[in-house]
Amino acid sequence: MTNDRIFTFEKIPSSVEELKSLSFFNQKDYASVAVAAMIAFKVYATNKNLALEMLNSIKGPQQLTTYDISFLNDRLRDKLYLADSYFQGASVANGYTPDSPYTLAIKEGAYSHVEDGYVVVYLQSSGADSARGIKLRLKPSTGEWFLWGYSSILSGIRIPATLNDWA
Repeated sequence: MTNDRIFTFEKIPSSVEELKSLSFFNQKDYASVAVAAMIAFKVYATNKNLALEMLNSIKGPQQLTTYDISFLNDRLRDKLYLADSYFQGASVANGYTPDSPYTLAIKEGAYSHVEDGYVVVYLQSSGADSARGIKLRLKPSTGEWFLWGYSSILSGIRIPATLNDWA
């Protein structure tokens, strides 16, 4: 992986407006859109409806479908810690409690820019062995990037030590 970009912020936004007003957020910067998606996945643990609003705000002209919402419910229902595992400081041992301020590292690799109009960026979960990708799509008429694919980000990880009877 190459081209690491580090994004740091003090608090988790409590509205779509706060999300889009983060100092680094720019719809024309695909990495910042990926960070916004990770924030929305983190918000899901405490406010599902707000998380869905946040995701829809960065999905562009194609909003979340019933299938997308069902997928999110399925993947995050019993794993509300999953998104936290991507933030710096989180570990299996500390129950995936991220450091404050919050920090995410976005990585690009050899296959990040293989398809015109799309980019895949990668994040490392402390509960997984390899980095996982988020796919973003460019809307050429505006130059804006939107969330397109995120299923690998929500794949299973090691359960926190606090929930593991065998830890």
